[in-house]
Amino acid sequence: NYSMYNFRVITQWKKYYQVIQGVNILLAKLEEGIPGVNDEDKKRYVAEAKFIRSFTYFWMVRLYGDVVYYTEAYHSESLPRESMVTVLKNCIADLSPEKDNMPWTFADPAQQGARPGKGAIIALLMHMNMWNASFDRANSTSYYTIAMELGKELIDSKQHRLYPLTNESWSEVTKGRTKESLFEFYRSINYGDNVNALAPFWDHF
Repeated sequence: NYSMYNFRVITQWKKYYQVIQGVNILLAKLEEGIPGVNDEDKKRYVAEAKFIRSFTYFWMVRLYGDVVYYTEAYHSESLPRESMVTVLKNCIADLSPEKDNMPWTFADPAQQGARPGKGAIIALLMHMNMWNASFDRANSTSYYTIAMELGKELIDSKQHRLYPLTNESWSEVTKGRTKESLFEFYRSINYGDNVNALAPFWDHF
């Protein structure tokens, strides 16, 4: 049922580019300097912003293949699509240096999973390397090796763990913000959040 399930909305990439543009502007403002933001916070905000931008490009690549790639704030000129392999290479190069600028965990447990920590960045880098390994076959061994090394770093950290598949654990995990969570879109009825079950991002992913 094309209309009922809103499949047409999945063809519209405007919202993704609004996220990317927002990130590009934030990064430009951080470089200019924002009153009250110290160097430590700036490094963390830059890492978080680049995670969100790479995450957005990764989802677009999975949906559309080749996409328009840009990182300049207030960009307005038309650009052609770029190869999805190149887009993800750009994202990997952009995000990799930020990995060690983020903590494994946050002092505030409310931020666990709801903000991207080091584990989330590692997981996204693994996903992007594994995606490119399938489409850039000439360099697949390199992508696989990087993904394996990142996975080992994540496991050796002992900062995240899988919960046993029991009723009690399942109810805990689905509430969010557990040690199993790397990154999640946290929603809570306590804050009046409401998700349309037929919205494309919710329904298809």
